[in-house]
Amino acid sequence: AEDLIDCPAPNPDEDPSVGPTEEDCYAERSAPIGLTSTAETTEGIEGSKGHARRRIREVPHETHQPDAMESVEDSSSVTDEIAIAPADFAVYYQNLLELRRLHAEYVIAEQTRPARRLKERIASLEKQFRYPIPAPEHQEPVVHAVGVYSSHRGDNPIHVRVTDDSGPVVLVLSAYSAVKWDVEVSEGVQIDVVICTGYDHQQVVSIPEGIPVLYFDYEQSSGEYAYAYGADRSKWGELDQFVATQTGGLPITTGLGWYYAPESCEIGPGNVRWRLQMLNSSAAGK
Repeated sequence: AEDLIDCPAPNPDEDPSVGPTEEDCYAERSAPIGLTSTAETTEGIEGSKGHARRRIREVPHETHQPDAMESVEDSSSVTDEIAIAPADFAVYYQNLLELRRLHAEYVIAEQTRPARRLKERIASLEKQFRYPIPAPEHQEPVVHAVGVYSSHRGDNPIHVRVTDDSGPVVLVLSAYSAVKWDVEVSEGVQIDVVICTGYDHQQVVSIPEGIPVLYFDYEQSSGEYAYAYGADRSKWGELDQFVATQTGGLPITTGLGWYYAPESCEIGPGNVRWRLQMLNSSAAGK
């Protein structure tokens, strides 16, 4: 089976046993036409209060203590069964099922030409989910973000490998606690700027020469900062607003989050969780 993801994605807010299994991710050929609407699937995902903090002069009170499920092992020890955030998969899968329903209607009506075109589109979507192919090219920059609460690996930096070469990228690195970041940029990748933000001071210890890094934290930027963590993107609202302010209105297109930082993660087509978010963003017209 394909190695689904380079970045482990346990969600501290969810039981990992309820996430989609590898069989779920590859079962579309035998899956029945879905009975659950996209609205029903996504209901309950939206509207949670964010963990991000912005323009707060007082020290935030963080009383949450992670339990055993929130302790993230190295990526090599995390199984694929908890690798994909369920919310990401649900949105993608419902979009795919809707296209299959429409294809079935075309076939029943003997509308062969639109049925053939739609079948090709479905195959393209399935391929993008299953295999590490590049995202569609774009001229406008997109924002890719990584968010953690803290690192439990001492002074060892988080290795962030950026492989998305589909167009200009704004990279956001966010954490509550002081974290060191090691940014590797693959050939052909264009990063316009890195925004490094958190309550405690963040540090980019390695990055290719010439890429500007903007730092924001409680002490050094007059209380102007934000952070977010965890796989539930509905809790990233204030970081979204902060990034939009710093970039002139750009939304966060993909966000990879954990409580404890993983050893490394990929922002690019080799990461199935990232690909799902890119597909969902394209489907939403973002």
